[in-house]
Amino acid sequence: MSFSRAAKHGRSVEADVRAILNAAVDLPEENILVALHASFAEVGGVDLHIPERTDAPREVDLS
Repeated sequence: MSFSRAAKHGRSVEADVRAILNAAVDLPEENILVALHASFAEVGGVDLHIPERTDAPREVDLS
């Protein structure tokens, strides 16, 4: 990895590494959740019944 490669692409070395990794794992350009939202929005959306939480929060042991 060189600084000149990142500079050639007009981004930081970190951004260049992220771009290389994204290309290597062939990530989709669009987030799947954003794509699903857009698909449902085209047909008027979906109303979901989300029940209220009735359980008390549980303690978490971080030791």
